[in-house]
Amino acid sequence: MERELGVKVKVKLSDMKSSGGLPPVGTMEGVGIATEGILTLGRVLSALEQMRPPEREPAAARAILERMMRHDRIEFVIGTKVNESHQDPNIPQDLELRRSVVKRIASALEKNYRKKVTVDYY
Repeated sequence: MERELGVKVKVKLSDMKSSGGLPPVGTMEGVGIATEGILTLGRVLSALEQMRPPEREPAAARAILERMMRHDRIEFVIGTKVNESHQDPNIPQDLELRRSVVKRIASALEKNYRKKVTVDYY
């Protein structure tokens, strides 16, 4: 996001210890949540599928989950550029492509939480 928007992401390195194994949440002018990406989405997916409360999750996942729980309608706008680093066969399977992770998140939101979800790919 920083490169595309030309706005700096600020991350407090002191938050690393309390980030629960995920990169810490960043702040960025005009953006609600600035997180690392696929690792955080994977943790959000796990919490939704297992119906764990947001307060049991690391800060980055908790921030996303809390926003999702506050709304009845959730819209995902997903870029379709392939991240070459996720194509490396030496990287663990946990690093699924964001499209399949978001598809599973949408399904869990609809099934477990009765949310109205739309997903748009660009």
